[in-house]
Amino acid sequence: MISTARLLMAFLLLSAVEIPPPSHAQGATAQDGAAQDDAFEEAIEEGRAAHQRYVDRIEELQAEVTRQNARLRNAGAGNPEEQTRRNETILALARLHASIGQYGQAVELLKSEVEQADTTGAAGTTAGTGAPGAAGTMADTAEMRALLGRLLMRLGRHDEAEAVLAAARSSRGGPALVTVRLAEVYFTTGRTEEGFELCREVLRDTGTQGPPNAPNLMAAGLAARYLELSHEANSFLAAATRFDDEYLDAYVAWGRLFLDKHNRAEATGIFEDALKIDSGYPLALIGLAEALAEKQPLPAEAIVRKALAINPALMEGRHFLAGLHLTDEAYDDAIGQLDQALEVNPRSPGTHALLAAAYHGQGRQADFEAARQRVLDINPSYGRLYEIIANHLTRRYRFRESVEMGRRAIETDPALWSAYAGLGISLTRVGEMAEARRMLEQAFDRDPFDTRTYNTLELLDAFEEFETRESGPFILKIHRDEDAVYGNLAIDLLEEAHRTIAPRYGFTPNGPVLVEMLPDNDDFMVRIAGVPGTGGLLGVCFGEVVVANSPRARPKGTFNWGQTLWHEYIHVTHLQQTRNRIPRWLAEGIAVYETRLARPEWDMDLEAEFVEAAAQGELLAVSELNRGFTRPKSRNQIVLSYYQASIVVEYIVDTFGFEAVRHMLDLYNRNRTTAEVVREVTGRSMEDFDRAFADYTEKRTAGLRRVLQFKPPRDEKPSMAELEAMAADHPESFYAHLMLGQALHGQKRYEEAIAPLERARTLHAHYTHAGNPHALLAEIYLEQGNTEAAMEALEALTAVDEDDFESCTTLAGLYAGEGRRGDALRILERAVMIDPFDAGIRKMRAGLYERDGRPDLAVPEYEAVLAVETTDRVQAQYDLARAYLAAGRKDDARKAALKALEDAPGFEAAQEVLLRSLE
Repeated sequence: MISTARLLMAFLLLSAVEIPPPSHAQGATAQDGAAQDDAFEEAIEEGRAAHQRYVDRIEELQAEVTRQNARLRNAGAGNPEEQTRRNETILALARLHASIGQYGQAVELLKSEVEQADTTGAAGTTAGTGAPGAAGTMADTAEMRALLGRLLMRLGRHDEAEAVLAAARSSRGGPALVTVRLAEVYFTTGRTEEGFELCREVLRDTGTQGPPNAPNLMAAGLAARYLELSHEANSFLAAATRFDDEYLDAYVAWGRLFLDKHNRAEATGIFEDALKIDSGYPLALIGLAEALAEKQPLPAEAIVRKALAINPALMEGRHFLAGLHLTDEAYDDAIGQLDQALEVNPRSPGTHALLAAAYHGQGRQADFEAARQRVLDINPSYGRLYEIIANHLTRRYRFRESVEMGRRAIETDPALWSAYAGLGISLTRVGEMAEARRMLEQAFDRDPFDTRTYNTLELLDAFEEFETRESGPFILKIHRDEDAVYGNLAIDLLEEAHRTIAPRYGFTPNGPVLVEMLPDNDDFMVRIAGVPGTGGLLGVCFGEVVVANSPRARPKGTFNWGQTLWHEYIHVTHLQQTRNRIPRWLAEGIAVYETRLARPEWDMDLEAEFVEAAAQGELLAVSELNRGFTRPKSRNQIVLSYYQASIVVEYIVDTFGFEAVRHMLDLYNRNRTTAEVVREVTGRSMEDFDRAFADYTEKRTAGLRRVLQFKPPRDEKPSMAELEAMAADHPESFYAHLMLGQALHGQKRYEEAIAPLERARTLHAHYTHAGNPHALLAEIYLEQGNTEAAMEALEALTAVDEDDFESCTTLAGLYAGEGRRGDALRILERAVMIDPFDAGIRKMRAGLYERDGRPDLAVPEYEAVLAVETTDRVQAQYDLARAYLAAGRKDDARKAALKALEDAPGFEAAQEVLLRSLE
């Protein structure tokens, strides 16, 4: 049940819930990818322009410092106001140097000022009366010292940073911002409790160090954030931005607080406010990119590229790009980014941790161990090391290893609550629900703002309403309201998939395969992503666990749940056979390919889109195909990548035989890279393999490319005469004949429409979009009373369209009317894989089974009818009683008949069944 604490926090989560954007399978073109490339280049150009503006401003401030020094020298007895203005100029100048990555220049500038201030203070000279241009007292230079310490940290000079910051504190403590920056040194080097004590000191002293100012308020906000006092942190940071509405670092700190608390929407607004002050401030750009990355990954990447054009030394930008490369499994590219980060800061635990993740992904064990040790030498309690690797393993679906790394993260840093959450979710993906709940509860207790944790706990509670079926290698969890409707169908289909696929691949499951059917798509999205939303996925396989939309999770006719289950079971096979090391493109390619072999109507209707993409040069090389799934450049590229991957598998089978696919799986299980696998299986380099597949695609699509080449301009609405002329001039054009047939059909000139529509479906039989020739011809033939021709057209349509429920029911009815019970049942099998909740088709199946003398098969159909029937439950109970009786289940027949008679005591047929059940 929902805990009281979680109920109390529910209201806090509403503004933080983010819904992934919908996936679009159609409508994108090559311009999308080109536009994205243009966006990257435009962002880089904007960054270069901003960089130059910073350089120009640096020159202006350097000249201003020279003038201020002259005025201070001429002042003689001193000028405190001028000294204050000079300090502000020096700070601004140092910040500008830092903004473009000139950390060394900024450090030298600040060190010089601090040393002069220390010399002046040691000589007992008051501010403004010492050497011309001296910065002033310790208090006067507090911000300089805080910035100097921070910049030294950016260069990995931890000991120097500590010395500078510690020297700025007196025996009674010190300026708040200096103290917080010193705490950050301690956090970075593993002295966590010392850092916490400094943060507590800042909060104790807040309000006692004179009038409030933006740096002190920001320091208090940072201290509260580090102490996990989120509400207090929010108040202090908001106050800092109100006190000085141009204090950029306060905005950045405030935005990062909301990122910490998983509220990307608020974080986005705050970073955008900072960029209104300075559109090129790199830390605000990086913050905005991180806030947008989940929902808008490509714009986020463009923002990062802009930031790096401004500041090539920006470690956060290198980390961001390295993370993208890790997701793509482009490890050398990730390492290249991280090497650039290490040139700036060779002692960044975060950089070395990402480097360790890259080496781990490559299987370079010695390099991984060396990178891991470098992290722990810098910070022995840096649990993020293992959390970063665990997160990367999760993205690669290597959940068992992710669980192990998650446990190591918690052992290394027992207060790393995000690691508890990540571990808990990974445990759900290997079916270890009890431990998952414990981890998630601990995470939520300390971080109640994490919507993913909250949502997952709610979903685990909801599983109390599910039934569990066990059969063969499968454990099926299905909602109790749906079990009677399709529970048997689901188990039968899974077992058929296992009988078909397992011998073909020589596969034996490692253990039980858990399959969860979720009736609410929001719950499905929570199960796979942690947040509700629409999304484009219908099912997901984690290796040992399959999660899928139940047939009721989406509108009727929008997907085929049988196709989804079959597809996901194939993933079980190759994920387990490779220990989840198979690349995404091959995993999806095999699943789509095998699903197409199992049921041709389950194929993806993307042949025309594939041909067009090939003709326009949009297809990715096989070596780049993973990016079509992880970072698609256009709205339809991810969907097209599924289909393209299946054609790659088709090419491998056609060229090298099916055993080549099994050999590839074995090599991935042995930790080989894709280049090594391709070389060993095909004898070709990756580049040669890419070229060979391109040649195969060219030959495979040549015929259909010719048929689809001519497209009449739809937006110009050609006249009938023009359509007839186009069809005559282009006898091989699918679209010319289709549009002519559609126009004639629209005018009810059915006899004339037949020829162009028949020609169109001969040219391209797999076209199933609205207004397809099969459907129009069936309508015409039914209007003409030509049942045989109508059945033939509907047979052709349902053989290539996996979710056309209406055509299936119409065709089944026609077959049944013609006495072709076997054909009717065959088509109804297709229909029930689209919508098993339709009482009409379940009654039809039951009746056909009864007429075939198979009452045992009629029984589950009538049970399903009873589960979904809302209008005539008496008839449903009677039908079920009759089937029970015919199947020899007299006790069940008696119970069903009695239930019918409860509502209709005079129902004679039910009385007859009751009497016969008592014989």
